[in-house]
Amino acid sequence: DVYKRQICDEAGQCVDGDRNNHFDEAVLVGAGDELAGYINPAGDVDYYRILGDPGWFFRAYALTDDPSDELGLDTVVRFYDAAQTEQGYNDTFERLSNIYGTDAVYMGCTPGDDTVFLTVEDYGTFTGDPGQFEGGQDYIYTLVLQEFDAGEVEDEPNDDAASAAPAGIDAYNVSYDRGGVISAPGDVDLWQVALEPGARLRIYGYENTATEIDSRVRVLDVDGLGEVASYDNLSWELEAAVPVLFDVPMYFEVSDRAGNGGDDHCYVLHLAADNPGELYWAEGEPNDDTFSAEPLQTSEGGIYAVAGRIAPVGDVDRYVFLATAGEAVSVMLEARVDGSQLAAHVRLIAPDLEELVSMDVPAGEDVFVEELTLEQ
Repeated sequence: DVYKRQICDEAGQCVDGDRNNHFDEAVLVGAGDELAGYINPAGDVDYYRILGDPGWFFRAYALTDDPSDELGLDTVVRFYDAAQTEQGYNDTFERLSNIYGTDAVYMGCTPGDDTVFLTVEDYGTFTGDPGQFEGGQDYIYTLVLQEFDAGEVEDEPNDDAASAAPAGIDAYNVSYDRGGVISAPGDVDLWQVALEPGARLRIYGYENTATEIDSRVRVLDVDGLGEVASYDNLSWELEAAVPVLFDVPMYFEVSDRAGNGGDDHCYVLHLAADNPGELYWAEGEPNDDTFSAEPLQTSEGGIYAVAGRIAPVGDVDRYVFLATAGEAVSVMLEARVDGSQLAAHVRLIAPDLEELVSMDVPAGEDVFVEELTLEQ
């Protein structure tokens, strides 16, 4: 403890500080290690080194005794390559606080067999504002380095549907991390997802993760070829949210949209799935005319909600629901969050076949009809 809290000379005169304040003093940390550290004095930055291995994926946690303590240590982890150039960082994943707390957890990969580096500091130091620097002998953290499990990392070859890596989503409303490397120009990684109709697949990207990839994620049809939706540079703000319509596996593909690749083109994605019926139910064909119109079912939120697809060309989907005269009805076509490029036409038809609503919806837009009062 004294070694990490203070620096003393031969005469026994000590000042607050430690001995890992630069790349040259970086402490070696390996998979499974848990090292105690101190942000001491205020503004202190602690350096660690990892002996890299191509395509080795890891989580680096900087854990505090009480991550909810807003007045205490708020850790930030930074990642540097062998040239000591910063490649990424993490402060916290607020949307994953139920998993990782509010402490920093950095996820990434080592691109080669060179030595790479991590640093730990307080958020006040991270801001660069000396007035916000925090630290002291009680600013204690534990650095934990954890290797991704084998099932969390793609296994080559996985370039087509036949060799696709299993995404391994085996429970709903549970979080999963998956990593891979676009190892050569033109390489693509396919992942297979098996979910029930009416579920929703969600894919996020981790911001500030060390990678040279300019990522593109394409959600593919059940044949692993046709494109359902496409997303560039997914993040926590831009998510893939794709309805599952069929009781057979579907696929998503990860690539570099510029066609580049190499050991430094790694990615980490966060996957989850909503329960069937939680948000909507899946359409059931045929439902092309009045006689085959599909009865709408209510979601867990108590609203009529269905996810469907217009295919093949010329397809029409019809649904029926019960209503009472005097009730107000709202109609919403949600396309944007699901990545759809459908330019739709939506009609609401009364029992006597009177057309109550007829509207065109441009591709990628949402439409909302507010408080239409039914007369029959």
